[in-house]
Amino acid sequence: MGVGRCENDLYVLEQHHHALASIASSNKLRASTHLWHARLGHPSFRTVDSLSKSGFISRSDKLMGLDSGLCVGCNLGKSHRLPFFT
Repeated sequence: MGVGRCENDLYVLEQHHHALASIASSNKLRASTHLWHARLGHPSFRTVDSLSKSGFISRSDKLMGLDSGLCVGCNLGKSHRLPFFT
């Protein structure tokens, strides 16, 4: 479990905290890019790639371009209803 300080109603974890190091080094947390994308709250694939290169997450696949596939949740979140007239 991580320990951090509260800033503007968000908890900021120290980058070199031992809990984060043990999580990042665990092979059990190896998952696909799309699964990490969903687990982390749907960040951009560039962010997931950066976290992987920094060693914070371990991916089971390689990112094939920065828009590696479509995320249904992201597409639904960006959709808008068409206007209608009464």
